Amino acid sequence: IQRQHEARLDWLETVTTDAQRQLESAGLVAERHLLDGEPKSALLEWAERWNADCLFIGASGLHHPGTETLGTVASALAGAAILRLVTGRRAPHHGA
Repeated sequence: IQRQHEARLDWLETVTTDAQRQLESAGLVAERHLLDGEPKSALLEWAERWNADCLFIGASGLHHPGTETLGTVASALAGAAILRLVTGRRAPHHGA
């Protein structure tokens, strides 16, 4: 279990570092933060604490792969509607 947790943290570090670099290369200021807890509450508390104007999150929809619906967290945050929410989905990979 510890190895799985460490692998997930490594993956998060890689993905968020890449996203931060992409945003910064577009001239935006970006910060990465690892939050612990129930995702919707943790993100909303962080956004309020930092007076965030907008949250950019992935709309992975892991429970419904291949659909165009928002993921559970993105849907919950969209329902809160206390700040702007921008979601994104990675383009599907097609076999070479």
